[in-house]
Amino acid sequence: LRTRSIRGGARSPLSTHFRAYGVLCFWMHAESNIQILKENRGSTVWVEQGDDGRACTIKAWSLSPWFALKCLLGISQPWRHWRGGRRLRRQNLASPEVLSVGLGWRGTWPVLKIRMPFIIGSTGAEQISESPSSLGHDIASRLGEAVSILAHAGLRHRDLKLSNIVLQHDSNEIWFIDPVGVMR
Repeated sequence: LRTRSIRGGARSPLSTHFRAYGVLCFWMHAESNIQILKENRGSTVWVEQGDDGRACTIKAWSLSPWFALKCLLGISQPWRHWRGGRRLRRQNLASPEVLSVGLGWRGTWPVLKIRMPFIIGSTGAEQISESPSSLGHDIASRLGEAVSILAHAGLRHRDLKLSNIVLQHDSNEIWFIDPVGVMR
């Protein structure tokens, strides 16, 4: 994993749990209590620790004219994330619920942000690589059940992979953290 410092941030006590998103940064910005997880062209994912001590995942997308058109048509990533998560939860499959949607700024560029609870755990890929094969069979069996539930509901997940699921530490429940690919 590649790491980089953000203006001299301090090590986060939660940083070991942030590997679930393909972390590009394990460092927390000291002044703002923000930890960048992933940056792609036009989008960013980070974790913010609120005043109440709870961590939230924030996803932000640059608001370009093309992105704004996709938002109006209901086919942008935030819309697909919200719909996919709702579809999973209707089938009693765990997926973080979008708590809020808002506009913000990244430098001089407007962004659309969604806020969700942060799920503390390890990705399926990490669990399988770090644990005995019996755990891999258990994860595969549970994912098979989830896929069967989706299929019976007439749904499919076009981006189902071990890095898009998190096994929650305290309950060992499987969470689908990136439901953008859930379609009818």
